[in-house]
Amino acid sequence: MFRWGPVPSARVSVLQHLSGAAIFFSSSFLRVGVARTGATRAAWPFDRQGPPCETWRLDHILFTRRTLRPKIVWSALESDPLACRVGLPNAHCPSDHLPVGASFEFAPPTAIDEPKRADIAARLKQLEAAQVEQVNRLHKALCDEEAQLSSPVLTGKDRKKSREQPPAEVMEFIRGKRQRQKALKLLQQSEREKFVRSLEGEAEQDMLDDVLRATRNVQIDEWIDGHVNA
Repeated sequence: MFRWGPVPSARVSVLQHLSGAAIFFSSSFLRVGVARTGATRAAWPFDRQGPPCETWRLDHILFTRRTLRPKIVWSALESDPLACRVGLPNAHCPSDHLPVGASFEFAPPTAIDEPKRADIAARLKQLEAAQVEQVNRLHKALCDEEAQLSSPVLTGKDRKKSREQPPAEVMEFIRGKRQRQKALKLLQQSEREKFVRSLEGEAEQDMLDDVLRATRNVQIDEWIDGHVNA
């Protein structure tokens, strides 16, 4: 259970070591990747006290991307529909997290030529432009639908001040909006992951990683998940 209050000295020490490790990896240009394991935690959402359950990808395996490549990754909740439905722990799994595992193969780095670099950069630009267009199209569609509602959709402080239950059509719109936004987010994550998997070898992933660090201040795995700081 999480508690608000001062951080114990032991945890401060651990956090300092982790921070130091991050600085070392960054300054040494060691590409630390995250094996693409699936979701490992299934439970009720934090803002609800009941089903349906949601899943989270909370457990990770780190590896040095320059010389290793994931070969086999254990399946997770994508192969356990029962756990996705009833949550963890349950009668078949006593833990609140599924275990993660992966095996790796040695992948010595190789150089890539300028035409290949240009091709990767062009494909990256095309993918991101298409995804921005998808987001803008969904945003416009949602704004148009919201404008047609009989009552306004209250947000932030206005929603807290209002004591009236929103009309059914407004509640339905809000639910549908969240579902469509989540679906688009998952689709775009899948497209970015597919783009990374299309790259040939560690050198091309290193090149993409360099571009993402320089222009968006993120690593490949953060970019796939949508954490862009451009």
